[in-house]
Amino acid sequence: MLSEASYHNMTVGRIPSVEGGIQPTLLTTKGDIIVATGNATLVRQGVGANGTVLTANSAQADGVEWAAIPAAASGLTYITGASFSAASSVSLPNSTFTSTYQNYMMKLTLTGVSANSQMCYRMRAGGTDTSSAIYYWSLTGFAINNTAFTNAGLSETSMKPHNLTATADYDVGDIAIYQPQTTQITRIVAVGGFASNGGTVGVSTGAGFTPNTTQYDAMTFFPSSGTITGSYKVYGIANS
Repeated sequence: MLSEASYHNMTVGRIPSVEGGIQPTLLTTKGDIIVATGNATLVRQGVGANGTVLTANSAQADGVEWAAIPAAASGLTYITGASFSAASSVSLPNSTFTSTYQNYMMKLTLTGVSANSQMCYRMRAGGTDTSSAIYYWSLTGFAINNTAFTNAGLSETSMKPHNLTATADYDVGDIAIYQPQTTQITRIVAVGGFASNGGTVGVSTGAGFTPNTTQYDAMTFFPSSGTITGSYKVYGIANS
């Protein structure tokens, strides 16, 4: 209780200090907050920059910090890639496909093709290609200054979802590989195009599958004749 003398001596508008209370003077800037650095120890956490969010961080003295809003997670995760030159066959590394992802995307870029042919794909398990006659595929496409083409194959030793032209500089495009690690039908879908300095331009779309229920961990691709030069990159597609 304040004595009568103390009461009369108080400055108008001033609140006397109360033991254990929080002083308003602790906060200095609009948006400041109060946080604890430990038991019964309070400090000012200055307001962060516009657009930042308050995030827990045990490495900070007061346990929190202002940080930028995290970017949304990418739907693709890079797994492996390589370049190849005058290759008659290219195999992805063992364990490229794992149970981490259900589906995969391969970006295949060809800068040289030695002969008119078809690109072939075989699934691979434990370092060995599955080359028995268990593949099915279809292909449609067209080239400017040329006729449209449609091809298909049943019970063959590889899938052939797009054509190769020796005179073209290729960007074959994207090859989607569906469920190679599950005991279900493994499928691929190929969408791409080609162009040459000579004016030949075209596109093709194809797909293939194998009903074999092997858990495949890689894949091999190769031209049906000649060699190829270029590069590939494989990405895991985020599971839905």
